[in-house]
Amino acid sequence: MTEQQLSVARKALCGCPLFEALGAQEKEALLLRGDTALCSYMRGESIFSAGQTEKSCLYLLLQGRVQIFRQKAEQSVLLNELSAGAVFGAASLFCEAHPYPTGVVARQETTLLCICGAAIETLVRENGAFALSYVRFLSGRIRFLNDRIAAFTAGSAAQRLGAYLCMLLPDGTKSASLSCSRLAKQLDMGRASLYRALDSLAACGAIERNGKQIRLLDPAKCMDPPREAESQKKTAKETKREG
Repeated sequence: MTEQQLSVARKALCGCPLFEALGAQEKEALLLRGDTALCSYMRGESIFSAGQTEKSCLYLLLQGRVQIFRQKAEQSVLLNELSAGAVFGAASLFCEAHPYPTGVVARQETTLLCICGAAIETLVRENGAFALSYVRFLSGRIRFLNDRIAAFTAGSAAQRLGAYLCMLLPDGTKSASLSCSRLAKQLDMGRASLYRALDSLAACGAIERNGKQIRLLDPAKCMDPPREAESQKKTAKETKREG
């Protein structure tokens, strides 16, 4: 790595919560290892594919954005989108079988700091604080995956869509441009059902929709829209009868 690249990598490593337990010398030693590398990808380029069996690494996203997909039948389901500062690949490092369960694609020009599994294993063995940080990180990933499972197993179309949007837009203010046809395929529902679900979420104040642009307004309502929508329908009917 050049000095400029090292400077960028140092800054990213120091700003990543996973590595905050490491001292300055440990971070520098990690960056200067011969098997630590910077990798660059063009937009649309595959970083790795589901089922790939090459040696696993921990990836720290220095710049750009990546999308994580899971293959479902003949289509890819978008599970997450990550930006600079994010870490991925952690769960594959200590598995006996090495195939990646997901695929990762660069959404734009992307640079990654690739840290080999041997380096992470050494840190886990020698630094108890880092080991705890790693366990916390993996616990967060488990919770994240449980939320993903909820999105695909929720009862109604509105619940499934709401849970999925909460996963894609976790901060409650972020918005995204989402294709309705793609959403319908990923959630395995018809276009008509998707539009009704979008209308239901918008009606109860869970989301704001402007064409393809969707903004998450209320995660709680987004996770439980049918009850809210049903309540509104009952109120409307009762008001009509009284009138």
